[in-house]
Amino acid sequence: MLILIILLLLVGYYFLRQKGSNSFSQTKTSNAEEILKQRFVSGEIDEDTYNRMLKTIRS
Repeated sequence: MLILIILLLLVGYYFLRQKGSNSFSQTKTSNAEEILKQRFVSGEIDEDTYNRMLKTIRS
């Protein structure tokens, strides 16, 4: 019985850890894209630079 509980806890921990790392990565990427978009709209960077940097962020 104790082994089953430990196994369930380990499986739960694994899935929560996977979910957390993916959401952090997505948040980080969308935040970088938002900052890049703001720089483009404000005129800090031109369209070619925007597209090049966006491609880099998404890869």
